[in-house]
Amino acid sequence: MNNTRPPREKESKIQRSIVVRLQRLGVQLYRRNVGAFTDSYGHHVRFAAPGQADLWGFDRNARHWEIETKRPGNRPTELQLAWLKEMTDCGCVAFWVDNANTADLVTEAVLEGGRIVWREGCDYDVMF
Repeated sequence: MNNTRPPREKESKIQRSIVVRLQRLGVQLYRRNVGAFTDSYGHHVRFAAPGQADLWGFDRNARHWEIETKRPGNRPTELQLAWLKEMTDCGCVAFWVDNANTADLVTEAVLEGGRIVWREGCDYDVMF
């Protein structure tokens, strides 16, 4: 018997799906590269700050959005959670998802007047 599992969906594919789906709902998103490298001259080059979300953008009302994407079953790091919660505290729409369907549902609820409310750990609700 073969115990191999089907490959999990790549995070990049989830991100592309979210960008396309949410654009149809009126949310324009852009990919943010977070990380660093050392160039051939020995210079350390950083892209964004550690913990910043993978996707950022705006909706039709000029409200800022931050979305951290994960592979199915994965969770955000403490730094990523801190960023999302800080952005929420600043009035942005900020949350994480591990699939495009959840991103659709959360976005539709927020666009209908809901807001992200963080619970303990990495869980959140959309409250009206």
